[in-house]
Amino acid sequence: MQEKYDVIVIGAGIGGLTCGAALVKGGNKVLICEQHSKPGGYVTSFERGGFILDGGTQAVSVSGIIFPILKDLGIRDKVKFVKVNYQIITPDIDLKLDSIEAIVGELKKQFPEDSDGIEAYFKHIRRVIKDSKEIAPAFIDVAIPLERWKKILFMLKFPILHFGFLVKMIKYRKTTVKDLVAKYITNDKLKFLLSSPSSFLGEAMFTWYMMREDTWYPIGGMQSFVNGFAETIEKGGGVINLGTKVEKIVVKDRKVSGVRLEDGREIHSDFVVSNVDYKQTFTKLVDNKHLQKDFIEKVKKTKVSGSVFTVYLGVDLDKKALKKIRGQHVICRLTYEKKDINDPEFYKECPEFWICVPSLVDDTLAPRGKSVITLQAPASYKYMNKWQTENGKRTKPYKELKQKVGNELIATAEKIIPNLSKHIVVRDEATPLTMERYTLNAEGATTGWGEAFHKGFLSGSITTPIKNLFTVGHWSFSSGGVPTAMLTGKKAAEAILEKT
Repeated sequence: MQEKYDVIVIGAGIGGLTCGAALVKGGNKVLICEQHSKPGGYVTSFERGGFILDGGTQAVSVSGIIFPILKDLGIRDKVKFVKVNYQIITPDIDLKLDSIEAIVGELKKQFPEDSDGIEAYFKHIRRVIKDSKEIAPAFIDVAIPLERWKKILFMLKFPILHFGFLVKMIKYRKTTVKDLVAKYITNDKLKFLLSSPSSFLGEAMFTWYMMREDTWYPIGGMQSFVNGFAETIEKGGGVINLGTKVEKIVVKDRKVSGVRLEDGREIHSDFVVSNVDYKQTFTKLVDNKHLQKDFIEKVKKTKVSGSVFTVYLGVDLDKKALKKIRGQHVICRLTYEKKDINDPEFYKECPEFWICVPSLVDDTLAPRGKSVITLQAPASYKYMNKWQTENGKRTKPYKELKQKVGNELIATAEKIIPNLSKHIVVRDEATPLTMERYTLNAEGATTGWGEAFHKGFLSGSITTPIKNLFTVGHWSFSSGGVPTAMLTGKKAAEAILEKT
């Protein structure tokens, strides 16, 4: 490493990599410091016994944001994506989510007494989906505006460019999925299947639209997606230093002047971009003396999103043996019983989990005649006294609990994949503490904040109270995920390039 760079990016998550690639393209000398042994954050893969397994994110959505950014950075042609299909399995239905018409038809067949209600409910879904394709690309240029005049300009242009969608936003602005389902559906089982406390607008725009036609998988695994960024950055003269942990963001006169590494070295820069957990950024990396007390308290107290428990499997089952898996992503709700996520018995007959089989669309992930299967379920960081750890240390009880939960999830999955436990070649598990250890996201949070941290219309948090310190990633704009992380990276880079 040199002693001085134009920009230092802390963390090689997808937001930091997007920002780094854009800055390198703009002619900046960039250093990216990543504490892990590989770039990517939640978007990584690892190898076990010839199987390639994805560590966190299992696919990407909202291609109207991701693909144009990749094209702009010169990465689009480096990574091949294939479309992923969804399937939902409950005690009453086994449905491939490949078209709204097929979904409506199957639901009406299974719940004939609610035929009219099903048709009426999905009429609302169709109305919102119609506009979703044009809204995603629009966000590339207008989301997360930094200057007030840009925000005002966007608010003036939006009603003209997207009048139909604006009408729907107003109509559904206070409607939850649960509200609308209750209005049309009478069958309790179907209510359980369709209901959620989420905003109806968000559910229709993202969940139904993405599951139907906008979920993609990068051939070679999620790491191949990340490697496209790394290659572009390094070819452009940028530096990615792995196994390099930043201890402090150096601030002088309320303006960043660089970073201090864990080994004591100080690297100077005019700008710093933090792709790190927001809580860590402002309670550990930046000294409290540079921040307002109420801001620090807000950062500390705001709740983070939930996490996941994951079982990674390499199995000696081929595609024919997985005949019940008709979508690469299977949403499993095999019981109507509701359980508290902190219930010790939560994973025994788990009320909801997901089966991901990426090798169905990418046979490079597993040896011939074998498959990669990932089981994921919602998880609490506080489950069983922080997963039976002692002051954060992974003890024997922790390992035993992790294996027990893995066994329970595998046993439940065997209702869909018979004798799965007898065909395991490689196996590994990850708890929320695992996610926290590898990504440094507080409590293993998978989408950043669990509640709104920032208020206001499109009020992204790219800018900070410290001059020339920017934040990117899923903590910087709700709701978190790969598309918004990439958007924040793009916007932060644009803000820096305007100043250089």
